[in-house]
Amino acid sequence: AEQTVADAGKALAIAKKIDYKAGIGESYRVIGLGDYYLDKSVKAIDNYLIAINYFKQINDLRGEVKVYNNIGNLYRDNDYDQSLEFFEKALTIANKLSDNKSLLAPIYLNIGNTYNYKKNFSQALNYYNKSNDLFVVLKDTVNLVQCMQNKGWIYCKLRQFDVAESLLLAANKEAKQLDLNEPVARIDLSLAELYIDQNKFSDAEKIIEEGIIFSNIVKNEKNLSDFKYTSYQLELKRRNYESALT
Repeated sequence: AEQTVADAGKALAIAKKIDYKAGIGESYRVIGLGDYYLDKSVKAIDNYLIAINYFKQINDLRGEVKVYNNIGNLYRDNDYDQSLEFFEKALTIANKLSDNKSLLAPIYLNIGNTYNYKKNFSQALNYYNKSNDLFVVLKDTVNLVQCMQNKGWIYCKLRQFDVAESLLLAANKEAKQLDLNEPVARIDLSLAELYIDQNKFSDAEKIIEEGIIFSNIVKNEKNLSDFKYTSYQLELKRRNYESALT
């Protein structure tokens, strides 16, 4: 994410030098995306709003769709209804455009994520399947990993453990092959919870250790905090109360 912000900053400098508004807007959007992954939400929203202003100046509807999708993603962590409003804005514009599969697929994925957070699992699976079908057409292997991960998480919550483990292990393997460190860490969190639920404590401990390694690689403090909490859940479940308290 730090490299993302740095490279987008270089692009922004060039775009401003030649007064390339589409490039300026996209640079601010990508900087905002990097800020989001660095858990800097205020900086992210500031850059997203600057980006959308540039896209509106040149009537770049595709750019607007991407930013609304990004903002929806940012709000998803603390305001589900606000998040869905921005995704709906993105969908409304995207549906007016031709050749819109690459725009619709990530929006469907993120709407699925929001319903997942709301614990509306049937709606979440519905949108995940919509996004999965489009990512297959687009041959987007990275986001197919995300779909597998998210569906695995839902089946874990539905206590269909065999299906969940199969999906999550496949996502973990594919993410490693694609060198996707952040997704590996998040997949490991899901696997850890799955193993804790099944009292597979040794497996849970190993996958938590792996997840911490990958979280440190991407310097994601939120992931590290989540793994601390998951470690607490593990120790509590196996009645190591002193370790849990620590």
